[in-house]
Amino acid sequence: MIKILHALFSMLIGLSALIFIPATAAVTEQQPYVIGAGDTVDITVFSRPELASKSRVNVDNSVLMPLIGRVQIGGQTIIQSERLVEQMLKKGDFVKDPIVRVDIANFDSQKISVLGRVGLPGLIVLDRTTTLTEILARVGGIAEDGGDYIQITRSKADGTAELKRIEVAKLFNQDGGSTNMVVQNGDVIYVPKAANFYVLGAVARSGNFRLVTNLTVHQALAMSGGLTPAGTENGVTIRRQGRDKNISLVKADKDTLVQENDVIIFKERIF
Repeated sequence: MIKILHALFSMLIGLSALIFIPATAAVTEQQPYVIGAGDTVDITVFSRPELASKSRVNVDNSVLMPLIGRVQIGGQTIIQSERLVEQMLKKGDFVKDPIVRVDIANFDSQKISVLGRVGLPGLIVLDRTTTLTEILARVGGIAEDGGDYIQITRSKADGTAELKRIEVAKLFNQDGGSTNMVVQNGDVIYVPKAANFYVLGAVARSGNFRLVTNLTVHQALAMSGGLTPAGTENGVTIRRQGRDKNISLVKADKDTLVQENDVIIFKERIF
């Protein structure tokens, strides 16, 4: 079921423009882009071509302009920066009724990292309000061996980090918009490798299998093709690694929940 969800997810994000995902106002409403250090801006003053400038925003959030000098446009939206330049030109009596246009020539101030089991892991530059599913679409979706959840690490103003864990399946629930969060500058998005378990012994198809939530030993047996004619569900044992890395043998029945890296052993009947 989870593999089907992953395949569906990869197919849908390729058609992301056609997808409707119920979302909160925070997701659907496009927030104005905030200019930051590293962005390159084109500033034009209509009817005054000699005042045009193209500058990279400095670490102190400023750019240099003819006549008015240093302008603190970092931390401002595009409209706010246009009004600021107009005010400075007018206040200095350089232009009577200036009309200013600010364009972002190169976005480089807001970045996130996408790591782990995705198509194209790496650094993503944000040029607008962007949701988690849109980011996954940019990196080619979750890989086939990707896990069932996404981990997001976000830096807080006090220097600490906040960790969020989002289940992939919940992105497609009716209220999935509540988990389809807007990403922020500095976020680290990580998709782990899917958890596995192993089935050995008197089964039709031994090997490793993808672990899903609340999987029982009986369901694991079904995933492995069932018992051989000589197999039995009696006396099932699980080799389980503890947090201390020590291996223990656990007696199991059909309702025992399977854990990551469990090795389930089905025995043959004694005739």
